[in-house]
Amino acid sequence: MRLLTFVLGFMLALQTSSRAADALPGAPAGMLLAGSACAATGELADDAEAFGGKAATGSGAYQPLVRAKTPAEGEAFTVWVHRKSGPIQLKTLVNGGQQEQGWNWDKPGSYEWCNMGRFSRAELGDGIVVIRADGQDKPRIDGVVLSPDAAAHPKGMKADGGKDLPPEAPDASLAPTAATVTIDWSKTVGKMTSAIWGVNDYEVKNCGSITPQFEAFLASLRPTLIRIHEAGLSNDWTDPKTRTWRAEQIKAGFDASTGYGNARIILNIPAWPDWLPLQGDGTLTPTGEDEFVKLIGRLVAVMREQVKHPVAYWELLNEKEDQFEKIGKDQWLWNLHNRLFAEIKKQDPEAKVGGPAFTWPKPVWVEGFLKTCGPNVDFVSWHNYASGDIYDSNESVFARADALTDQARYMKEAVAQATAGRKVECFLDEYNIKWVWEPMERRHGNNVGAVFQACVLKRMAMLGLDGVTVWHAKGGAYGLVDNDDTIRRTGRLYQLGSRCLAGAMAEAKAEGEKDLELIAVTRDDGVRSVLLINRADHTVIVRGAGKLGVSAEAPALVRIAADGVSLPQAQQELAGDGLRLPGYSVTLITGDAAVLGVLK
Repeated sequence: MRLLTFVLGFMLALQTSSRAADALPGAPAGMLLAGSACAATGELADDAEAFGGKAATGSGAYQPLVRAKTPAEGEAFTVWVHRKSGPIQLKTLVNGGQQEQGWNWDKPGSYEWCNMGRFSRAELGDGIVVIRADGQDKPRIDGVVLSPDAAAHPKGMKADGGKDLPPEAPDASLAPTAATVTIDWSKTVGKMTSAIWGVNDYEVKNCGSITPQFEAFLASLRPTLIRIHEAGLSNDWTDPKTRTWRAEQIKAGFDASTGYGNARIILNIPAWPDWLPLQGDGTLTPTGEDEFVKLIGRLVAVMREQVKHPVAYWELLNEKEDQFEKIGKDQWLWNLHNRLFAEIKKQDPEAKVGGPAFTWPKPVWVEGFLKTCGPNVDFVSWHNYASGDIYDSNESVFARADALTDQARYMKEAVAQATAGRKVECFLDEYNIKWVWEPMERRHGNNVGAVFQACVLKRMAMLGLDGVTVWHAKGGAYGLVDNDDTIRRTGRLYQLGSRCLAGAMAEAKAEGEKDLELIAVTRDDGVRSVLLINRADHTVIVRGAGKLGVSAEAPALVRIAADGVSLPQAQQELAGDGLRLPGYSVTLITGDAAVLGVLK
């Protein structure tokens, strides 16, 4: 059956023999173009993201945007519209009039296909009109498809219009590309410290559930930076009857956390306990605030004298700024920080105190905090994630690594300017792919997540951040290990990286494939390792990988890909026609053969 695609008439030069998959990216394969059958009826806008650089739009409420004729062949048709921004409605042209069909109320930030329904020839009549809604969001449309094949659907979607989850396996139909890699080990471009491979943990809070398997995993990371955070920590660690800390419970958790080793601890105080009195706007009453400040001072003594586990960094509060900005109380929050800072310093003048664990680096929050608290911070911390949608493409998630980098650079510059003349450390102490828990994001644990995390950590190391802690060590939604202590592929990346990729970063370049990245590191003991990060959805063949100077003897090779974690024969892979890097994979070449024992 012939499939007909009607692409907007303003696109011009579209031939009826062209495949839509070639001409309009993502359209169902095999569709044919008939450019004269579809035209823009609204305004024409220049749009670099649109197919052909033009898109139909409209400034008036309920304005028609595009019109298309019913195809000459076929008895029923699925109507697909390629659009972004505001909502759209479909109308059919029957017996000289317009019949209203369904709305699509989504407001995608980039061009996406939407299924407007399937209709018989009689229901379509002479054709269709797509209109916009009222409001400020102006939709833009750069393509319309009327498909007689009910099973046909755009790439990344289902026939009913639902989205497919982004793949973890590369596209097997795509041919490999070739790349050339060079490393200048004599040129240092940055330092990837072991603190870049930090983690968040809250198992310490639940000493009864700590398992030997989890502690063995933590120990395998050789952690040098662990952030302790859990939203309910202040409630669980305090007794509302005695209004003080449960010292024995806290000590039991730390004693059971044998995997911590000598890691520096960021202890996050996420909030005040629920049993403290609040005012109507959610701020503490004056007496409640006084009690909270004294309570935190007592915790310093509890950790030093009873728990006897050192705290390297006291992090004050967690992601509170949005809540209090909405009621105009951020200044109260910053003043509270200053009081807590002074109390902790009174108990331990050598303590490092900071925060405020920003939800993300929103400039108005950052500037307000630094203006009030700049003299009273030893470190500044923030969080950042790539996406809020499990359906966002892998490619869009990878691209967000650069956005996280831009915001981290802004943070470093803002902190340096506000605290001129003294060293104030900077920590990205929560990051991962998805910023909301449900539905669960499978990429937090698979090879695609490993690619994303490697890209982020490379960039943060190049910026010179003092530490990064992934969210988080254990859990079904985000964990490097799941709830049963099964190590995920992202957990394997952290095992490899914390051992092999902490040291001086050498200049490394990849040519021939824009989606190939490298991290080349020389440890303090002289051992060299290279991580090859393939962001592409296809295999990349690297010629001459055996001559990268990783090891004078036989190096070890580890690959994290869609088919799992594998240990290829290094000599065979590196000496052949080219090292094959599967799409969505990371491959480690290292002179530390002992690392293989960690993976068994």
